[in-house]
Parts: sequence; C-alpha cells; structure tokens
Amino acid sequence: MSDTTTESTEQAAASPVKKRPARAPVKKRSERLALRITHKRDLQMWDDLRQRPEHADLEASEILRQALRSLHASYLVSDQLAGYEKRMAASLKAMHRHLTRLENTQQINMAFLEVLMRTYYFHTVPVPKEAVPQATADAKRRIARFMEDVAGMLEYGGAVRDLTIRLAETEAGVDER
Repeated sequence: MSDTTTESTEQAAASPVKKRPARAPVKKRSERLALRITHKRDLQMWDDLRQRPEHADLEASEILRQALRSLHASYLVSDQLAGYEKRMAASLKAMHRHLTRLENTQQINMAFLEVLMRTYYFHTVPVPKEAVPQATADAKRRIARFMEDVAGMLEYGGAVRDLTIRLAETEAGVDER
C-alpha cells in the first residue's frame, strides 16, 4: 500500500497541474443592488416618457433618437460654456492687471500731490498784507500757466515725469519779476 501511494504522489507531481480558468471578480452585493435600482429607475423613466402626450405616438427608436440628439446638444452647450468660462477668466485676469496698474498710477499721483502740498506749506513764506494784491496776480498767472501745461500734457499723453520736465523748461512756477 505504501508503494501505490508513493507512485500516485509521484505521478501527481510529474503531471502538469491543471489550473482553473480565472473567474470574473464577483460584484459585491451593494454593487448588484445599485445596478438593480438604477435599472428600475431607468424603466420608470422610460414608462414616464411613454406616457407623456408628445411621446405617446412615437416609436421607441424615435424616442431614443430624440434622447441622443438632446444629449448631443447638451454636450455642445457644455463645450461652449467651457470655452466661455476660459474666455471670461482671461478677461477678468486682464481687467485685474489693468485695475492694478490704475491703482499703482493713482498711488504715484497721490504721492506726487502730497509732495507738492508739503513743499508749498513748508517752504512758502507768508505774504505781507501790502503785497497781497501783487501775490494774488502772480499766483493767478502761475496757475494759468500750470493749467495750460497740464492740458498740453494730457493732450500729448505724457507722464508725470514729462510734465515736471516741461514745467521746469517753461518756468511756469518761477516768478518773472
């Protein structure tokens, strides 16, 4: 008996092992239930569609064609909206950059104005009472020249640096006595 068992084990070891074919992975119970529920919902939607008056006389194939057309149209709208969102985002970024430049320019202008105001208040000597009419006339003349220069710069499109150079060249701020 020991000889036969030894022979049978040797034969088993020598012969190739037969493998079982691989089984498809078994779906979990929850996945199977979800598929059933989805299928029931699909059937219920189909029944609801068939009961609508506009679909009552149509064949099933025509209903499916309409559904496919509708799905295709929704994809087209979705693609167009995606492009619109990209364009809108780019426009908003450009607007943000422009507003940032405007804000920086405004801060520069406010700093320039503040320096001018400090210069005036700290370095202007009080005018004696007897010289007020002459000082007023000089101030009006200087203001008129300054406004002409500002208008010229705005028309020319120059920057603050160009304006100060032009003011220095025309001696708008210098008294001509």
